[in-house]
Amino acid sequence: EFNERNIPKRALYVGRLDPKKGIWNLVKSFNIIVNNNQRTDLKLTVVGGGENLENLKAFVLKNKLNDYITFAGYQSDPSSFYQQADYVIIPTIIKEACPLVSLEARNFGLPILYSNSGGLPETVGASGTPLYGTTENEISRSIIDFCSNKEKYKSLLMNTNKGLEYFSMDRMTDEYVNFYTTMFKE
Repeated sequence: EFNERNIPKRALYVGRLDPKKGIWNLVKSFNIIVNNNQRTDLKLTVVGGGENLENLKAFVLKNKLNDYITFAGYQSDPSSFYQQADYVIIPTIIKEACPLVSLEARNFGLPILYSNSGGLPETVGASGTPLYGTTENEISRSIIDFCSNKEKYKSLLMNTNKGLEYFSMDRMTDEYVNFYTTMFKE
């Protein structure tokens, strides 16, 4: 069923508020989305802490984005934020091996817009679409296009759990046990 999630409007970012994670470009992209493109229907919730929180809040206030970007701070259990979101954005600038946010998003049935680098293409699988790039203009264009394509969104929703079992703790533990058992036999 796609009742209230027919068109994605509520984005979620979960992670440290570190420039390497792309948080500044993401927040600046919403400035472009809201103030340049007049897309006042799109919202962003930022879950995470870090030394940039106050500067990010000041930028949001200065650019009159308080109705569009919400900062929730660090949350030990971000489940309720995943449940309220339509999709997750991972705009990281660095290459990450296995970002848990992508697996959490998939577990909550959320499509992902992501940086096409590091382990993200593998952990996202068919449940997401890569950003056009990681600059504020590329991110804003990616979000607007994504939020305008209802069919693509529906398709991604259907694939969020596909292949997720590959990342299960049981499978990974079994592989480690088999690896070490083989190593110690030699």
